[in-house]
Amino acid sequence: MGSHEIDSRPECAIAAAVSKYHCDVIVMATHGWRGIEKLLLGSVTQKTLLLADVPVLVCR
Repeated sequence: MGSHEIDSRPECAIAAAVSKYHCDVIVMATHGWRGIEKLLLGSVTQKTLLLADVPVLVCR
């Protein structure tokens, strides 16, 4: 591929790349943060799950 997307919101860059390259699935890893860490830091994986038009496989 050799190309990339740039956005201050990673989940939006991921969604743009999925659309641009006609991806069938997104595979992501998660830190597994819970509680206050997740509330303060948010989760790119969680935001991607909500935004994606294709299935997301989350590996922990």
